[in-house]
Amino acid sequence: MLPLSLIYGRLASAQGGGATDLANPPERKSPDGELSTTLTVVYSDNNIGGKSVHLRNYEGMLTGPTLRVRPGQTLNVLLRNNLPPEPPNGARHPAADASQNPPHGFNTTNLHTHGLHVSPVGNSDNVFLELGPGQEFPLEIKIPRNHHPGTFWYHAHKHGSVALQLASGMAGALIVEGGLDDVPAIKCARDRVMVLQQIAYDDQGQVEKSYYDQPGRPAKTTINGRVVPEIQMRPGEVQRWRMIHAGIQRELNLTLDGHQLNEIACDGIALGTITPRPAILLCPGYRSDVLVQAQRKGQYTLKAVPVAREIALFEEVRAVEALATVVVDGDPVNMKLPTEDDLKDLAPFRPIDQVQGPTQEVTFNIANGVYQVNGHEFDPNDPNLIRTLKLGAAQEWHVAAQTNVHPFHIHVNPFEVIKRDGSGKIIDRVWRDTFVVTKTSDFYFRTRYDKYIGRSVLHCHNLFHEDRGMMQIIEIMP
Repeated sequence: MLPLSLIYGRLASAQGGGATDLANPPERKSPDGELSTTLTVVYSDNNIGGKSVHLRNYEGMLTGPTLRVRPGQTLNVLLRNNLPPEPPNGARHPAADASQNPPHGFNTTNLHTHGLHVSPVGNSDNVFLELGPGQEFPLEIKIPRNHHPGTFWYHAHKHGSVALQLASGMAGALIVEGGLDDVPAIKCARDRVMVLQQIAYDDQGQVEKSYYDQPGRPAKTTINGRVVPEIQMRPGEVQRWRMIHAGIQRELNLTLDGHQLNEIACDGIALGTITPRPAILLCPGYRSDVLVQAQRKGQYTLKAVPVAREIALFEEVRAVEALATVVVDGDPVNMKLPTEDDLKDLAPFRPIDQVQGPTQEVTFNIANGVYQVNGHEFDPNDPNLIRTLKLGAAQEWHVAAQTNVHPFHIHVNPFEVIKRDGSGKIIDRVWRDTFVVTKTSDFYFRTRYDKYIGRSVLHCHNLFHEDRGMMQIIEIMP
């Protein structure tokens, strides 16, 4: 019998067990101090589940290439916009109403690195940049040496066209290497990058009509651009699945027949433990790293199962959706899951036990068709609507919703979700960068405004809501 180290090495390096096995998106990586690459936004022809589509995307692919970097490196991206000129009407959608925030600028773009703790200004992760058709712009994103490794992602973030561009598939994985990657039991496991999208299109294979005329009802969920792909495993094999919800407005409550999903990180942040879960809830913007150990030979279904109406993004109970078929076959292997001792020192953040100043309040609401934060829709020209924060301070925030269900996301700094019992004692805490709030379940978090000054945003990651005005500028000041 071959040594286990050799078996594990072969499994980890394999790019696919067979012609039908789900492949990772193409990767771009540099061994030296920076990754220099180009991302070109184009219209291209593709196929989704047998349907021809003509959609905006990166590099002509339904899912963008995976970018791999390490702490201390620089990510240089020449972003090229090869989309056609905007229509003469300014690309405002016909459904635009009196709101200050109609969908618009569908062929104008920029780039956001979701979850990275990097500068939000200049030519870094600056969501206020606007790159028009025919333009290109060099982004230089310096990743701190002490940045936590994990699973992140990138996507378009030009206000007014975010939802439509992500509904076309303009997203890809961004991995900061290290940390969990170096745990022997994880290093031996095959590393699957799984970008889950809901790419919307009409009978002509284009996105505008299908998405904006039927909000909340996008197409089937794809994984790396494929509908119900096959995932191949061997009995006893352990695989690491980096699951990224790059969709726009549907929750995915994931289960795998006959298997536990052993979570080791959420939102790219190592938990410092391994938690077996029967289901993993992913809302738009969420990520979850899980270890899956294959059981006996057979076929199993990875699926999205319904959640309670009160936590469903459109407050409707959806049907079960099959997402992938896991085929367990071949000779068994004797692989192990990591132990608690392997993981206990890898959680990157300590609890925040001391906070300063008043609690920051955020309330999401929809009133008379206007999408609001604290009673106001997004207005970049009103200085009174900018939330000012102090560099280095740690504060507690309270996030609530008066209507619907909303994934809250804030740029630059992650946050520690706090759960208390009836007496006010903290009974649970977990670090995130996106977390869902409902009209019956508000939440508190703590965060520290670390290292970077400048303007960024908080918003609802139901991206239709964000485009319509459920967003606020935050500015971290010296």
